[in-house]
Parts: sequence; structure tokens; C-alpha cells
Amino acid sequence: MVRSLPKDVTGQVITRQLSRCGTSIGANIEEAQGAQSRAEFARRMNIALSEARETSYWLRLMRESGIARANRLENIIQESEELISILKKTRQTKVK
Repeated sequence: MVRSLPKDVTGQVITRQLSRCGTSIGANIEEAQGAQSRAEFARRMNIALSEARETSYWLRLMRESGIARANRLENIIQESEELISILKKTRQTKVK
């Protein structure tokens, strides 16, 4: 997706932001799985959730600004919202 963004300044900023937060989700989930304590698990899952929300923001911004075609983004945005819901439930289940 990010490879198809414009190569102008706006496209480059969004590409960097989306790449950073989008890849951070998985890295923090991986770290949470190896957590030594419930507190560490919760902290990592909270970071993953925060990064997922930020990713969703950038995707919606791309759609609303017309930087990328809305029809191309709809499924990705839906998946990002589903991931946010999954992370919320996982955090609640594991922390209790």
C-alpha cells in the first residue's frame, strides 16, 4: 500500500508514519507473548493497541484526503478496526 503513495512530501510523511506504526503492532504483540509478568504483557499490548489506532488514523486520513483511492482502502481500514477490537479483548482477557 505505501509503495503506491505519491512520492511528494505529503506522501513521504504518510509513508513513514504508516510504516512505523503499522509494523510496530506486530513487534509489540511478539514482545507481549514473551512477557515475564502480567504487567509487562499489559504494557506491550497497550502499546500495540495504541499503534493500531494510529495506523487506523493514517489509513482514514489517506482515504479522506484522497491520497489513495477510497475503494482500495475500505478493506484495509475494516481490518484495522477488527485488529483494534481483537487487541482490546486480548488485553482485557489476559490482564484479568
